[in-house]
Amino acid sequence: MQEQYRPWGIKNEVEDLWGVEITEGLFSNTIISFNEIKFADDDSNDLSIDYTVIKAPEGMDKKDIEGLEFENIVGKVVEDVLKKAIEHYENEYRKTDTSESDT
Repeated sequence: MQEQYRPWGIKNEVEDLWGVEITEGLFSNTIISFNEIKFADDDSNDLSIDYTVIKAPEGMDKKDIEGLEFENIVGKVVEDVLKKAIEHYENEYRKTDTSESDT
């Protein structure tokens, strides 16, 4: 899914925001900032995603972006980011764990 979004962020004295810019489809050029991502308290594996639309595509108002279709895209992006982070962590952990066991 990486080809459908790219990382986005601002860090300065006033702001420290991170998120993504959607690069394909109806919502291409939309920038969202993630405020909070958390798992449900039960065993459902549901995610709660709080985000802010920073920039809407040309010709669209930020209110036009609200809806289930956009929320599904945001969910897929977050799932992809989490999956890649877990894979990266596991690969790094394996490298560290392997190098320690060889000595």
